[in-house]
Amino acid sequence: ISTLSILSTDPHDPENDDELHQMRQAARLVCDALRKYFEVHTTLKADELRSLHHHDGASTLRESKSVKGCKFTLEENMDILLEHLPPKSTWAPEMNLHKLGGQNILCQLVAMSPEWDNYQGKSDTIVSALDVIAMCAVSHRTQLLLCGTADLPNNIKTPIMSVIVGLVEGEVISDAEITKAALRVIVNCVCGPVERFGSGAVRYHGSKKKSGAEEDILSLMWHNVRTNNGIMVLLKTLSVKTPIIEADWMRMLACKALVGMARSETIRQIVGKLPPLNNGQLQSLMKEPVLSDKRHVHHQFCKYASTLLEKIAGRQANVLGAATLEEIRKAGVVAQTKIVYQEKELLQLIHDHLSSRGLHESAVALQKEANLPKCPTPPPHHVASLHLYSPSTPKIGRQLSQSSTPSTSASNQTTREIFPSVSATPTALNPVAAPSTPRTPGIAAASISSEKPPTTGTPCLSATATPCINGGVTPAPLKFTLTRTPGHPQSALYHKNKRRYLKDREGYVPPGGFLRSKGKQPGDYDSSLDKIVTEYLRKQHALCPQPISTCPTMSLFVPHRCPEPLGKNSAAFSITSRLYDRQARPPYGGPKGQMLNRRYIHSKLSPLTSFRDSAGDDGLSCCKFDRADDNIFIGSISGDVRVINISSSGNDFYTAVCHSSPVVQISTSKVKPDLLFTSTWGASQNCALWGYNKEKPEISLKYRFDEYTAVLANQSPDRFIGTKECVARIYDTNRGSIVQTLYDERKANNYKFNMATFNPTDDLVLNDGNLWDVRTNKMIYKFDKFNQYTSGCFHPRGLEVVINSEIWDLRTFRLLHTVPALDQCHIMFNSNGDVIYAIRVDDTSSLDITVRRDYSSTLRTFDALDYSNIGTFDLKTTCIYDIDVDRNDLMIAVIENAAQHETTDAEESLCRIYELGKNREPEDQ
Repeated sequence: ISTLSILSTDPHDPENDDELHQMRQAARLVCDALRKYFEVHTTLKADELRSLHHHDGASTLRESKSVKGCKFTLEENMDILLEHLPPKSTWAPEMNLHKLGGQNILCQLVAMSPEWDNYQGKSDTIVSALDVIAMCAVSHRTQLLLCGTADLPNNIKTPIMSVIVGLVEGEVISDAEITKAALRVIVNCVCGPVERFGSGAVRYHGSKKKSGAEEDILSLMWHNVRTNNGIMVLLKTLSVKTPIIEADWMRMLACKALVGMARSETIRQIVGKLPPLNNGQLQSLMKEPVLSDKRHVHHQFCKYASTLLEKIAGRQANVLGAATLEEIRKAGVVAQTKIVYQEKELLQLIHDHLSSRGLHESAVALQKEANLPKCPTPPPHHVASLHLYSPSTPKIGRQLSQSSTPSTSASNQTTREIFPSVSATPTALNPVAAPSTPRTPGIAAASISSEKPPTTGTPCLSATATPCINGGVTPAPLKFTLTRTPGHPQSALYHKNKRRYLKDREGYVPPGGFLRSKGKQPGDYDSSLDKIVTEYLRKQHALCPQPISTCPTMSLFVPHRCPEPLGKNSAAFSITSRLYDRQARPPYGGPKGQMLNRRYIHSKLSPLTSFRDSAGDDGLSCCKFDRADDNIFIGSISGDVRVINISSSGNDFYTAVCHSSPVVQISTSKVKPDLLFTSTWGASQNCALWGYNKEKPEISLKYRFDEYTAVLANQSPDRFIGTKECVARIYDTNRGSIVQTLYDERKANNYKFNMATFNPTDDLVLNDGNLWDVRTNKMIYKFDKFNQYTSGCFHPRGLEVVINSEIWDLRTFRLLHTVPALDQCHIMFNSNGDVIYAIRVDDTSSLDITVRRDYSSTLRTFDALDYSNIGTFDLKTTCIYDIDVDRNDLMIAVIENAAQHETTDAEESLCRIYELGKNREPEDQ
């Protein structure tokens, strides 16, 4: 097939349909024959290695029988080859194919065949070729080849691993068999053993010229998959549910690949801070298979998932152990706390549940009778503290949060540890492997139990607690019991762990049943929705490092956390007390006073004035405050730019016709306020640089250039950077000429909303998720891609990069933490750089938005120092186009798209000015 013209990269005359079909059919048949050939040799080689390492020289296959009688699957045979094949192996089939250049041809075929339209055997061809590559990938020669590039027509070269990762993602062709075959290739590349034959870490290299900083093959493959966005694709594959027949296989292979890559400390640190591992979603995936017929595959998925959790944790989590008197005291405080919550939030959740179940009439009646707001439920908070316990968290509080009664509700999931002490796989449920209890005559352990306390002279301490609800059945009340060490600790520990395992299993009912133990008849229940919600909030309260007995009203939307005790010199929570204390402790009334003032100001928003499009019916599209005066620039959908003075009493404004298509972005800078950049959207998408004279006022055109967005440098007005798709160019402001081009096709991330920006010192540029050094015109680092939309920006402090919900350290390029609330949000910082404003980015390119999307009208504020949430404001509009903050951090401008009348579908986009630090008046609600 190497001689066929369909694999030629040189321009040639197109063949007719019959010739194309014949050549494609020949390629499919050759790939299928190669796959069968390598399956036989893989079986024979695996049998040979298995007899050497697992048996006494006896083969499991007889020479007189066909290899079809082998009881091992292809995946098991490839695992044997990957584990026991020597580093520099001389496996004849793979060596012969490598000498003939067969792997290169197969990789080229995989990269080009997705473009074969109207050919039904396309999927079979790709699957057969990928299976051959996977079987050859047990050798270092093929792994080195997969780090190269494949030749495509029109002199295009693409990384081979990028093609394989794209097939896993399904962006080119969506087929479950192709996804599985591509995952097998990745698994064999990243799951090779570090040690072979007990000889320590073997580092083997290709035939290339060696240098002083050589990397071993395994690290090279980890880096190659990570560079081509493999981590993002593998994490997404963990949650697939379709097609239902192959979903369990895809999850298992993706988890196996992540286990292999998690052996890298850098990758392990990144994966541990990303969903579905940091929010408990992986544990929920381990509960049930997608298809009940695939339980054997789900069992393997659970095994790899448990291994992955243990690698990230560094050890197997263990919540057992002795409790101190201080921890018992804290548990008593939790048990005696009166839980009070906002009942209107519970009704809002009930309304959303009824709507999701199709009971719309009941939902409308509830909303009308309870006077519920029409806005959707605020976005959920995925706080890592609900799943990860700090060393200061009381052990008794952890056990209280993980009640011994099984629960299938969401409350049990939110309070369960991300690294459970009891694995989901039966092989990890060995009670003998648990650490033994020391045989001391004193206080040995504190446990929460629903059993009766011993009647012997054992000291005990009990505290009442709200009962846990399990499927509508009330178990016995919780009691904290201090017992002496039994005479046989191993036997007692065995039965204790066995009881804990049985209680943690879903649907387990102890002998006699709860109903009979309480003396109740079937149908008699002592549960209510209030008790379920109360116990859910009590579990959250048990996780607080310093729980208090008198809690304020809790929220069902925001995770509860008791206020930590302040020092004697700390600033007061009350704003009036802080203002008074400034006389003795300037300038903010004590430590953390500035942070409390910042949170107080940016948690309040009040409308000040609004500007509408009085000239036409098109509406407004973007806004930007003047950095030197009290003016605001507003762009319209008709292509005009208007300058309005906010401080003036009238609505006088200056208008300039700048473009013939909608103005979607206006950019100004405090370095040179008289320069103005405008960006358009539509058929003629370009940018323009304007000069602004505030004395007249007047806007004059300097020149236009072919870019989508443009931003002036932060320190010097002589340079600005423009962005068009994935390419960034640095321009000379005076001449309009291109100075530098920042683009690497091999490292492109292809974000949908890419916008290149300078760092605060103008030495670095972030473009398409890649960090560039402006002085040397070289790319320094490629940040991992975990979303498809936002490309990120620099933090004003200059030490961090914010890309979607991930916060990266510029000094070490490590993932510091994730902020799920920033997912798919457009963010901007205030002038001081200590507050973040975020709005949801719409994934549609059209400005006509007739359907209100979830959180599309929500404006959120965050503390830019610790990324904690400050406030969430529902502006009660259809969507938000643009936001901007003035130079004094006193006002914020929002371009809103709202319906003109509730009974019609007509919409109007306007610019509304809000005042920060002031509550909204009742008439403005």
